[in-house]
Amino acid sequence: MTKSIPYKYLPNFFATLISLVFLTNINAQSLDKKAMKKLPIYTWEQAVKLPVDEVIRLTLKKSKLTELPQEIYKFKNLRYLDVSSNQLKEIPAELANLPQLQYLDFSDNLLIKVPEEIGKFDSLTVLILNHNDIVTLPTEIGALNTLTELHLWGTAIVSFPSSIVLLKETLKEIDLRYVPLTRSEHKKLKKILPLTKIGYSLKCNCDF
Repeated sequence: MTKSIPYKYLPNFFATLISLVFLTNINAQSLDKKAMKKLPIYTWEQAVKLPVDEVIRLTLKKSKLTELPQEIYKFKNLRYLDVSSNQLKEIPAELANLPQLQYLDFSDNLLIKVPEEIGKFDSLTVLILNHNDIVTLPTEIGALNTLTELHLWGTAIVSFPSSIVLLKETLKEIDLRYVPLTRSEHKKLKKILPLTKIGYSLKCNCDF
């Protein structure tokens, strides 16, 4: 004989049920920008108090971090991670173990390179690396076949690997404002990525 749920517990029951359905739908597909913005964004202090499955968007911006907390890898539903404006010197390869990660912001840190493991970030759609001392990107960047936006504003990028051509059908935007690429490099990039919107600074002296 199946017992019915007492009336006083029904509100909590339905709230839990709705939450489970919501998370199931979230996990079933990638989220576009509009859908992503509808989700709550949690600080670290808030996130550690929540069930791990509920943390979809997380910000550790301006937290004076020199490395990411190991506990971050327990949030397997994480789609959005903002760690901008810290003192991080590398993008941990372990972030590839967050299978749902779509949006990654490492701007305003102390990066000098992007790890080869970036090619394993299978769900990444937006990668923001503004204001870091990055000179080039690894060949593995071409493996990011879900990437739609690449932000490199204010970096030291002087060239791109030939593998960038593999993104010609999916990459919608590259932000190269205040980047010391030569005009010939701009033209080369535009030729191999004809469908990509490439932003650059008109006042940039790009002929050195």
